[in-house]
Amino acid sequence: MTYDKVVTNPGVWTVTLTSGSAAATVAGILLITAGARAGDAVLDDDGRILVIKDLTETTVTFVWPYKASTRTIDLVVEKRSINRALNTATSAAAVEALATLQLNAALSQTYPVLGIFNTLPTTPTDGDRILIGAAPTGVIPPSAAKNLAVYSSAIGAWSYTAPIDGMSVVLAGTSTRLQYNGVVGTWASDALLSPGVTVAGRMARFTNTSGGVGQSQMSEDGSGNVSIAGSISATGAAKRFLADFSNATQASRTMFQTSAADSFTSVGALPSGTGAGGYFQTYAGSDPANASIGQFGATGANITFRSTVSGAGVLRPLQFSVGGVSLFSLSETANRFLADFSTATVANRFMFQTSVANGATNVMALPSGTGTVGQFIGVNNSDPTNASLAQIAALASEISIRSGISGAGSYLPLTFYSGGTERARIATDGKIYIGTTPAAGSQMLNVGGHAQFGAPAGPGVRFQAIGLEYWLTGINHNNDTNSPIVISGNGSANLTVGTNGNVRVGDAGMATNVLEVAKAQNAPTTFLVANYNSGTSASANMQIASTTGVLQYRVVENAGAPYAQVVSNASVNAFYTDFALHVWRSQAGTERMRIHTDGNVGIGVTPAYKLDVAGDARIGTGSGTAVMRVNGGNTGSADGGAIYFQNAGASSVSFGNESAILGGGYSRNLLFYANGLQVIFDALSLRPRTDNTLDVGTASFRPKQYYGVATTISTSDVREKFLGGTASDALLLAAFDTPLITFQWLDSVAEKGADQARHHYGPTAQGFRDACLARGVDPTRHAAYCEDEITTKEVRTRKVARQKTETVTVRVQEVQIIDSVPVRRTVDREERRPMFDQVAVVDEAGEPVMNSDDTPVTHPVPVMEDIIETYEIDVPRLNDDGTPYRRLGLRLDQFDRLRAEAVRRIADGSLIYTPSSAA
Repeated sequence: MTYDKVVTNPGVWTVTLTSGSAAATVAGILLITAGARAGDAVLDDDGRILVIKDLTETTVTFVWPYKASTRTIDLVVEKRSINRALNTATSAAAVEALATLQLNAALSQTYPVLGIFNTLPTTPTDGDRILIGAAPTGVIPPSAAKNLAVYSSAIGAWSYTAPIDGMSVVLAGTSTRLQYNGVVGTWASDALLSPGVTVAGRMARFTNTSGGVGQSQMSEDGSGNVSIAGSISATGAAKRFLADFSNATQASRTMFQTSAADSFTSVGALPSGTGAGGYFQTYAGSDPANASIGQFGATGANITFRSTVSGAGVLRPLQFSVGGVSLFSLSETANRFLADFSTATVANRFMFQTSVANGATNVMALPSGTGTVGQFIGVNNSDPTNASLAQIAALASEISIRSGISGAGSYLPLTFYSGGTERARIATDGKIYIGTTPAAGSQMLNVGGHAQFGAPAGPGVRFQAIGLEYWLTGINHNNDTNSPIVISGNGSANLTVGTNGNVRVGDAGMATNVLEVAKAQNAPTTFLVANYNSGTSASANMQIASTTGVLQYRVVENAGAPYAQVVSNASVNAFYTDFALHVWRSQAGTERMRIHTDGNVGIGVTPAYKLDVAGDARIGTGSGTAVMRVNGGNTGSADGGAIYFQNAGASSVSFGNESAILGGGYSRNLLFYANGLQVIFDALSLRPRTDNTLDVGTASFRPKQYYGVATTISTSDVREKFLGGTASDALLLAAFDTPLITFQWLDSVAEKGADQARHHYGPTAQGFRDACLARGVDPTRHAAYCEDEITTKEVRTRKVARQKTETVTVRVQEVQIIDSVPVRRTVDREERRPMFDQVAVVDEAGEPVMNSDDTPVTHPVPVMEDIIETYEIDVPRLNDDGTPYRRLGLRLDQFDRLRAEAVRRIADGSLIYTPSSAA
């Protein structure tokens, strides 16, 4: 196409082209003033044609969005004379003639078109170009097939131009290019016009051929994303949707995803018409006609998971997995529910558990319809047709526990276990054994120990000779079964000897302990062990003994001054033991307190001191005065008392009587001891224990203010000083040069504001330093000037071991004052308690120590855990360049003496003052 430069005032524009936008800003000459008009065209630096749709003096809007990368370029703006004529033409003949000229000129040019249409767009704009399809309909004449068409708003009509061999068009907004082949009469070998032909380049859009004019059915956004409007129909045999659904990078796999932002994706399988089901199916092979099939579907009656087959496929189990691990499966034959019910780690076994938080789990076997039996059956081998069976069943008239069989299985006895030991057995002949093993000639009921029965029909007493012993046994003479022996008075039981050998004294009832003394509710209960003789050795004793020791409760007369004891003694051939107090619901509970044989008392720990507490201790209740006294003796180095704070077994901080901490005896000074530094409160002073060793504050942590009746006294005894003569003139003049300034503390300004913070007066360390340097004096050699490194607190973490604790709820009684009345109430309180494991005790040879009943002796061992704790350390404060931050200071007593001496000597003329360069 021929381009004519604008004759009047042509020029260069600087245009900013934005990818994806039809608008562009222009800097340079004024557009309209330069003669540019809508319909003119420009070229970018890659040769793309940009047709102007609208423009102002500084902004241009193109017909289509710019598709290349965003850029700023200089363009020579040109006008096309035929476009200018087209824009001003008014007759249809002129429009058609000009369109023909436009389309026939410069056949090598590529024209942008909106797309390929068989029906005309309904709302065209001036200058729109389209390519007519192979089968035009509606108002398009059949002869216009494959023509180029352009719309003119001046006459409101389309004009058609037949293509010429070699003519090219580009689909708007894309890089897809079509060229007309005049020999065969097709555009790009009929690409996009004939089914089944592949077109190179990106697809802009496909439009429908029977719906609304120009309605887009499929389009591509230039980045490879395709949008589809309407449904997709697949016809023919072996339809496949082929894509990469198995890429090793999961994010690169083909997937279905909703286009609605922040919404979930729902993929459906819909039945058609009156169809009653929709299924998703997966195949274990590439031949769907002969494969194992997994189905998930919905029918009119069910939602189903199904394992099925097609053709020669193999039926597979239905498996359920989480995280790649199989939880359970349903077997393909013999109706099996397969899961790991026997893993050695009990917590990892397959189980049934209620989903209701803190709820109970109830697993039921329900009959169906009018059935009346629901039962659970256990089988003792993998062939349930020939096995021994254990049955728990609910029948219409009874609850039944049975030992049964199937096929050639064998009947087995019923056994009952507790604590890992068989406690009872019902043999296949009906005989019952409790605590004993079956024996020839045994009775129907055989009890290996004591037995207790209900009220007999006719009570009696039997004496039996068993070995060398004689037993008194309560019996029922009607059926010769044992019953307890009851001794009564006034019609009520006063003593009951149960068949298990336990004795209950005081009221009716069977004793659960070897000896019980009890009375009815609201009646006093007294268990008396008495010795009414007098004398220095008269005593009353009650003992609880084992083969290893005796716990003795004892009252001694002691010549008219009786006392009571709780004593841990040695029994025959045994050793003395500690008195250990266990608090728990069972015999093997957790030890809470121990009195050691050496007199040490431990709470929650084996004591190493007279009182050893593993945990917090409280003195007093908060409602009255509480006093803790730390008393020492009155002789020797242990005189006085002390409190120690220990860390990892080593004393780190302590305070108390000086003699108790350091020895020496009889001191009455209060000593604070930490990391080798010692501070003493004596009768008249607070002082360090060693002269000239302690500071008050540090450079990093300074006291705020000093208050006192008198000023400090500094040592000025010449006998304690190495004399070096008088101060140099240069040092005195440096002190005299140092300016006195007024200042406000930054912390005070931040807290009170500049208008409220008070003004202070004095020299600065930097002023004195600079004055010294100007006089040739090294300030760091003089005590008046200080440079101190500053530290900050830094929090760090470390891993340490500590004893685990647990929260337990204890029921305690406490007295509360309610409306001026003391009321005793029982309340539940949560406490943190240390945790212990009961560990078997071994002797020096490493062999386990056993109790008399062949159970191992255990001892509580603390349960430890590793925790991450935080702690603080002092680290140097750094400047921005990484060097240590130093706080500068002045010892004003030293500085003031230098300045005073300089003033005195200048006044008497012995020191001549001349200003320095820093003055």
